[in-house]
Amino acid sequence: MAESDVVAPKGALDGRIEWMDSLKGILILLVVIGHVLLPIHSEGPYVSGTYDLIYLFHMPLFIFVSGFFAKHAVDGEGHLRVDRVLTYAALGITFNVALRLFAGQGLTLLRVLDLPSAPWYLVSLATWYLLVPFFARLRPSCGLVLAALMSIAATVIRDQTDVLALSRTAHFLPYFFAGYYLSSASLERLRTPRVRCALVCAGVAAALCYLAFRDELAGIYPFVYGNSVCRLRLLIAVPGYLLISALGIVLALSCMALAPTGTRGAGHLVSRPLSFLGRRTLQIYICHRFVREALSQTGFYEWAVELEQPVLLALLLSLALVISLVFSWGGFTWVVNKITSLRWSFMLRS
Repeated sequence: MAESDVVAPKGALDGRIEWMDSLKGILILLVVIGHVLLPIHSEGPYVSGTYDLIYLFHMPLFIFVSGFFAKHAVDGEGHLRVDRVLTYAALGITFNVALRLFAGQGLTLLRVLDLPSAPWYLVSLATWYLLVPFFARLRPSCGLVLAALMSIAATVIRDQTDVLALSRTAHFLPYFFAGYYLSSASLERLRTPRVRCALVCAGVAAALCYLAFRDELAGIYPFVYGNSVCRLRLLIAVPGYLLISALGIVLALSCMALAPTGTRGAGHLVSRPLSFLGRRTLQIYICHRFVREALSQTGFYEWAVELEQPVLLALLLSLALVISLVFSWGGFTWVVNKITSLRWSFMLRS
């Protein structure tokens, strides 16, 4: 998850937007939960319902937050800060290579550049950063319309590709620049008690709507992944894309409203551990995926799928929480900080 020097609103701690750290903590937990559920995501209503609801909104919101913190991707003269772009691209490719080797796959140039799994996000993040100088020159309304049109076009075409995560990069483009264009003051307006209550109610309604019509929405659900081949006619695909996106946006706004904050009492007890995880999203994002691969290779899922649905879901949720906590360890933080502080531009000049 990208960070930056976004100006924090009044009341923020240590120059940070406290509730955004909590939100990032929620999101990285949802990412880990989604990946832990993925190998058996269609096994029974408890697991499949939880999985489907998570994937409706968690990556759009994750990317929206990344865009919000990308406001300083360019310097005061409008020049792109290339260090972060190169770091994310290198991390994504290295992550992909390591994950494929860990899974026992051979390497070819195509496999190095093909990103069907978790590493796609880091390479897409590098690409979105590359686009910031261009979109920064556009009016927000024009930029968002352009991004939305690019997303629709890339999502409903039949020939999609995971090479350099191009399909997903285009699909999620509007969410990144929606976050980029949104100011801290505008974001805080979503946190007033009345608005938060309305958003939570709308999110519950959207979730119930989806669950009630899961079978009818099954044909358009693959759009949430951003890289699924479109098997629908164009006149159905575009409205389907808009509908599934709308459900996801409502759920994402509801999740934002639920992000806790507080310096004392119950709010502090919840927000503090979430904020702790929210400041360590990158290391958790990278490391947890190897655990999931190990679980798949050792036959864990073949054993787990025999459990009763409530027990299975509780086990997988607990496992995701433990994985997130383990990889939030400070040693991983130190390594990630060293990597993200690399000055590629200096090395290139040398």
